[in-house]
Amino acid sequence: MEKSKLIHRALTGSATTSEREELEKWLSGSSENQEEYEDLKFLYATSLPSDAKTDEEAEAAWRKIENAIERIKVNARRLMLIKMLSLSTAIYLIALFNYEALLPARQPDFVIADNTLANTMYFRDTPIQSVIDTLAIKNCLRVKFSSDELVRCKFTGVFKRGTPLEVVLQVIAKAIDLDITYAADEIVLVGNGCKM
Repeated sequence: MEKSKLIHRALTGSATTSEREELEKWLSGSSENQEEYEDLKFLYATSLPSDAKTDEEAEAAWRKIENAIERIKVNARRLMLIKMLSLSTAIYLIALFNYEALLPARQPDFVIADNTLANTMYFRDTPIQSVIDTLAIKNCLRVKFSSDELVRCKFTGVFKRGTPLEVVLQVIAKAIDLDITYAADEIVLVGNGCKM
């Protein structure tokens, strides 16, 4: 039997012996069950009209209690849903605002288009370190800078794929005023750097 009906029958004195035993077993199951019973007993006692003389009036009062409990449960579920939605929205916003921090590594400031119409490398105000790193990776080279000031330079330019590395380096060298020294296994870029 449903617990609220069982409790109602016990409070109105209409419970059978087996129903009272079932209620006692349920009450001994946990302290939460005992608290729920005491709360319902209090609600029943305080909501029952003092002039109620029939079982029908007592039954109507009990239905009011059950309806009030159901409304409380529905409101609690709504509140839980609102809290869950608020939490998920907060997590989404934090992730959105920290998106760049969540990325494994910063992407270079250039675009490489690999389709047949635009087989080109574009660099726009890109740190020279990123430009050289891109070229070094593509050509399996080690590139060194003669000074830290050189690393601060930025480069804007466009290269067609297949342009020889020496030509690309000469264009970069003219653009930011540096010299190129070739060694057996590395290239050294020598210059005064750029003013920021």
